[in-house]
Amino acid sequence: MRAGGSGGSTTSSKTGTIEPTGEIVDTGLKNYSGHRIRMDKAMVRPFVTAKNRLKKLGIDLEVQDTFRYKSVQKEQYDKSFGTPKEGLVAHPDSSYHPKGLAFDLAQIPEMKDPRVSEELRKAGFIQSRPDDEWWHWSLP
Repeated sequence: MRAGGSGGSTTSSKTGTIEPTGEIVDTGLKNYSGHRIRMDKAMVRPFVTAKNRLKKLGIDLEVQDTFRYKSVQKEQYDKSFGTPKEGLVAHPDSSYHPKGLAFDLAQIPEMKDPRVSEELRKAGFIQSRPDDEWWHWSLP
């Protein structure tokens, strides 16, 4: 599926929140390193909306990491012990990355522009740990 195509997010009429579909799709977009961006189908429309709004403000929304396989999450989790990342890398069973429900912004100065977080919030995303992981965004 290409981003901005006919496949969209599902929104709960009761809460107004985006409901995950469990379907990981290729958005047709590339991340900061040139790799394809994959995420839960429900995240594509709000992600592209935020990206387009930021583009109009002269800001390119750059992400470094989106969906990752559970085995990759486990490897990152295991390697975090005894490093400064210990406690920051989520357990593979609780991480939103293997579910395609989280993305990490590229850790570049432009992504710290307050307008980036403002547009991501407007699109329905949250930061679960804004004090120590400003780059990590997900569905609520």
